[in-house]
Amino acid sequence: MTLYCTSEDVINFTQITPVKLGIDTKKEPNKLETIITKWIQHASSLIDQYTKNPKKENEIPPVYENVCIRITAHMIAAAETYKNTSLVRINDWTVRTVPTEIFSQAEKDDLETFVIETVNKRNSTINMITISGDGYFEGNDKFKWD
Repeated sequence: MTLYCTSEDVINFTQITPVKLGIDTKKEPNKLETIITKWIQHASSLIDQYTKNPKKENEIPPVYENVCIRITAHMIAAAETYKNTSLVRINDWTVRTVPTEIFSQAEKDDLETFVIETVNKRNSTINMITISGDGYFEGNDKFKWD
């Protein structure tokens, strides 16, 4: 499977740091990139499943890269939200969190021109032409002369 963006793209976009995800870089120096690369795989898979139009590494359209970065950023935001859900404010009962929708309608709209529709083969019609004598029959028994 082709990855539609890099961990560096996502880190630059989100400004995520190992500390924000609770990663000790002394013990695990590459863990942030490993986690983000895994999320990029998930994002790329979501794009492929939605569009039914996977791309090869040398033909990635910019919109695939952009949507992949944004989906991965949503995953990072969700991870941070889940980590920090114990926020309580005195006399304020309104709770607001970052939306946890990973693959939003905005990303789907951006990919719409790349979606390949599947054809329902059970309800397809077949046109038949019958050649007979000096003319021919074309659908619904309409006789045509040449």
